[in-house]
Amino acid sequence: MQGPSGGCFTYGISCGLSASAASCSPPIGWRGTTTSGACLTSTLGKDVRRWELTDFFQDPCEQVLEEHEMPMTLPPRPEGLQEVISVFGDPRPFVNTKAVWEESALEMMPLAVPLIYAYDASQSVRRVRAHRLMVEHLVATLQACLAAGVPLQRMKYGGCYQWRPKRTAAQLSLHTWGIAVDLEPAENPLGEPWADDGRRLHPAIIDTFKKRGWFWGGEFEKTLDPQHFQWATGV
Repeated sequence: MQGPSGGCFTYGISCGLSASAASCSPPIGWRGTTTSGACLTSTLGKDVRRWELTDFFQDPCEQVLEEHEMPMTLPPRPEGLQEVISVFGDPRPFVNTKAVWEESALEMMPLAVPLIYAYDASQSVRRVRAHRLMVEHLVATLQACLAAGVPLQRMKYGGCYQWRPKRTAAQLSLHTWGIAVDLEPAENPLGEPWADDGRRLHPAIIDTFKKRGWFWGGEFEKTLDPQHFQWATGV
């Protein structure tokens, strides 16, 4: 992987993330080229109340994703925080240097069909930003929901990556890793059970995400979160 200074990163089985940009060694299992530094650092230092809007509202990439099949290989779905860290890296040392985490761990990918932005329906989401190991699979799953017949108006995009704590615990949310996504947040608030009532999350979204390996927040043991899907359990 190409680093911020243009060097090449390779990933060892036991490597972690350093808090220094010069010595940053991103999480295990990847090799590739970073997206543009301008995209990844454009929101640095800004306090955006909801999602980092510049992650979404970009001109569409020239490349159009024509197929939305499941990737040939996917990282294992972790169980518990330590497995999340071993698979996707540890963002916690980067609390004061979030741009380093974003540059090393995240990637942008265009959507073939733009989605409605959940917090401003006049805006279209043309790209999603997620963990490098999951971004292709997230894009494919979102597009597969549309292919399954979900209307655009029933699949408003709430966001994937955001550095923030959980709303129900004193630890970082999986959104910080870019391995969780929220859909239709206004219609599916935290703590309320899902119902197939024509207003809450479309059942084909739930079915598509679960068939592709995502864990649904509507099946959490404690506080239900039907808008939420994540690539981990026990966290």
